[in-house]
Amino acid sequence: MLSVTKLVLVIISVGVQQIICTTKTPCATRRGPNGELTLTGSWTNELGSVVEFNGTNGELTGKYMTGVGNANGYYDLIGRYTMGGPNQDVMIATWVVSWHNDFHGNSESSTSWNGIYYPDEGVMYTQWLLVRYTDRPNYWQSTYIGHDEFTMDSKNC
Repeated sequence: MLSVTKLVLVIISVGVQQIICTTKTPCATRRGPNGELTLTGSWTNELGSVVEFNGTNGELTGKYMTGVGNANGYYDLIGRYTMGGPNQDVMIATWVVSWHNDFHGNSESSTSWNGIYYPDEGVMYTQWLLVRYTDRPNYWQSTYIGHDEFTMDSKNC
């Protein structure tokens, strides 16, 4: 009886691993028309924010919709990317969003993200700086620092 229980647990464990691998694998190997690694597509972070990238020749454009704060609608982004690692198979990216759009107006702030995309994991790990307007005496409280983990949406795989 104990061996049957172990067998059932192994089967369940293998099944869960296959589900996890099959949901990540297609996006982890996302390639452009010339076979190059690409960030192009829609990505979501752990807070529900969505970034949509178009990447060509080291340049990033797109739009960003935050899942937090008081910033409705999409905001334009611009950035750069390059390849790194011993096999040039890891992507390093940076982009910036100025929190100003037609829907919400000017939020008097901007955020920059710097990150690294490990395609074998299907995750882009980023650090961000948000700078908002403050008057000169309170300048010391104008910058916030944080991190996000973005995964490519499966609809782009």
